[in-house]
Amino acid sequence: MAIPVCESNRYPRTLLRKQPSSDSSEEDRCSVFMRAPSEGASHENDLHDLPGGCSLGIMLLACLPRMAINMAWSAQWAVVSPLVNSSLDKNRWHSSLVDLVGPITGLVVAPAVGILSDHCTSKYGRRRPFLLGGAVLTIVGYVVLGQLKQTFFGTNNNAYIVAQHIRFGYASALIVCYVCINVGANIAQVAATLLVADVVGVHQVMAAAFTNMFGTLGDLVVALYISNADGGPSSPERDPSAFMLLLSIVMVTTVLPACLFVKEAPYVPCPSDFQWLRPHHAWCGAWHGFRRLPRQLAIYAVVLGLVHFGTMSYNISKGDFFGVVCLDGNSTNADKCNSCSMTNASYVPTRVELDGGTRSPVLPCDACVQSQRKYIAGGNFANGLLGLVADAVGLVYLGLLQPLVLRFGIRLVLLAATVPQMLFIAMVFAKSMLFAGVVVVLTALTGQTVSALQVPVLVSVIGFGEAQGLGIFLAAFNSAVCLGQLASLASLTIIRSTAQHGLTPLSAWLQILLGGVATVVAAIVLVRYFTLRIHVC
Repeated sequence: MAIPVCESNRYPRTLLRKQPSSDSSEEDRCSVFMRAPSEGASHENDLHDLPGGCSLGIMLLACLPRMAINMAWSAQWAVVSPLVNSSLDKNRWHSSLVDLVGPITGLVVAPAVGILSDHCTSKYGRRRPFLLGGAVLTIVGYVVLGQLKQTFFGTNNNAYIVAQHIRFGYASALIVCYVCINVGANIAQVAATLLVADVVGVHQVMAAAFTNMFGTLGDLVVALYISNADGGPSSPERDPSAFMLLLSIVMVTTVLPACLFVKEAPYVPCPSDFQWLRPHHAWCGAWHGFRRLPRQLAIYAVVLGLVHFGTMSYNISKGDFFGVVCLDGNSTNADKCNSCSMTNASYVPTRVELDGGTRSPVLPCDACVQSQRKYIAGGNFANGLLGLVADAVGLVYLGLLQPLVLRFGIRLVLLAATVPQMLFIAMVFAKSMLFAGVVVVLTALTGQTVSALQVPVLVSVIGFGEAQGLGIFLAAFNSAVCLGQLASLASLTIIRSTAQHGLTPLSAWLQILLGGVATVVAAIVLVRYFTLRIHVC
């Protein structure tokens, strides 16, 4: 079923030329490639002259890998990162360094993939080789990580007393798998996003909505799996092998159809393509991407960084905020009760660890005081039910995103989407579970909007076609997101280091407040400087 082209009278005359057919000679292709606005392209063609895109089925197949990629990111924060941090329990600063792996990897890998895929001349296309390679690398990380506990500690997961060098080997192997999954997921994410942008033609907003819907489904699958395990013997923290197998299966079943059925024409370079960019620029791609961003794209990159600073500020502080600030709980030694929940208070962990000859048993549930129980309940609420509701709301909202953009325009939709995250400022002062829950659910609209509209904004400015450098500019957006996340992690580190007793109420309170302030700044930037009208639907 072909997708009908959106009505041309909803948009001004486009600044982009029609892409030549695949039968055109190389000389024709090089002289009639689609021009970016800055290149002085003609205004003579209406929107219906733009590439109409693929069928709905091919569009869905191209968007499908985002489900597995989002599952990789969700698993990283919910399972892999806690496993790594728990293995480095005696080296807290090592744990802080490991948390930086994700953003730093995004800063280095994403621009490199964007540039290299733009120049790729493989007979299988420009994006699919990178998508498949990233998926394979991620699956290797999954498979190895799933077998690490069995390899190092055997079958006894509840009580193991091991030598220090074995624990060090386990931690080192975990970190290697963690980096492997990060690199693979970054490669796959950039390639998958570019593949969608290449094949859907003018239907960029619709495709972005489908892409984020599949991504949200992936988040929901991970959240439901972890919630169903509920700290029991089959939980990913105790036995990650089954969970890693699930992630591997989803990666194969989503990426393989896209690689097999979404066809790309091989790229034939011509002298006029990428005169300012070459493959050897890949390893400093973030700098080259930022340096070449047109004004409106640079403004959107600033908005992305500020909004993701706010999102990250909440995500890394939500357990402390609900547990300490809202419920007045106590985080001290609460990690020793982390297998106790308000609904499963009879479960008593039996794991015993040895540190230099001294056994340190995990406290049973009855040993946890009420303030610790409150802290655990707050963390469970933030990471469990609240996250599921927010994902569900975001999923519904994505179905409405395209009509909203068509009706109100991208600028107004973006401004409205920043309002929920600005309410972080009111949330930290209210200290109400109900109000905070409503605000957090609504912030799903903020994240989904700014993420989904990246490619439509990009294509509206630089145009379609092989000569536009889509990969490097999309990687610049990804780098802006990573910089926002790095700034958030750095600010939390500074806040915690200045606190007298570690995780005080002030840490989470101030971090989320900064996230709200950053979102206010993003809204001001949108109001004053963002004037783009997109030419896709």
